[in-house]
Amino acid sequence: MLISGSTTYEGSPKYLEFDDIGMIDMMPPRRVYATHFEVCHLPDAIKNGTGKVINIIRNPKDVAVSYFCFLTSLNIPVYSGSFSGFLQYFLKEDFLFGNWFGALKQWLDIQTMYPCMQTLTLHYEDLKRNTLQNLCTLADFLEVPRNDDFLRQIELSVEFAKMKINHEQELIGSETFKDIATHGVLPIYRKGGVGDWKNWFTPAESEEFDRVYKQRMEGYDIDFIYE
Repeated sequence: MLISGSTTYEGSPKYLEFDDIGMIDMMPPRRVYATHFEVCHLPDAIKNGTGKVINIIRNPKDVAVSYFCFLTSLNIPVYSGSFSGFLQYFLKEDFLFGNWFGALKQWLDIQTMYPCMQTLTLHYEDLKRNTLQNLCTLADFLEVPRNDDFLRQIELSVEFAKMKINHEQELIGSETFKDIATHGVLPIYRKGGVGDWKNWFTPAESEEFDRVYKQRMEGYDIDFIYE
């Protein structure tokens, strides 16, 4: 919306790892596309300062729950076991799209690894609680005019409930995902809240998760919001 200057939401952008790279190359400027790639797998031009990268991070317990619900909601489930079993899978070194802990470390090390890369990291929870403030930060980072009235319109347009309704009312989704999701519309909107992990984790699982997190992220200081 900031790039287009319109509050009309046109759905998710192209995915670097799923869509034909030729299609992305043909997109008119300024191009907006998404990816789950780890930093090391991003194009060299991005690492060297071409374009801008917005990295969104979320507390890992809610990430685990959200990912479990997403994978088990697909027409062809990638995982069909219990959440407890999935949690053990999530904590392993190898995971879909790479290991969460390793990927996070790459983003935290970005200034050392790729000092020319233009990156802005935002917290999902803060985006929800302080949307307008984060929109101002985004506008400055993207170097687009900061019009207060327009930013407030965007703030209203990106409320989770509104975006969920718009997404679920789409009749035609992506051709890429037609076999795994109804009409190709991915089930990416569920609750969108903060702290839902408490309804899924047992006290013992939460303690084990904290232990693994402390071990894997030793030497890194990041203040996640868990509720």
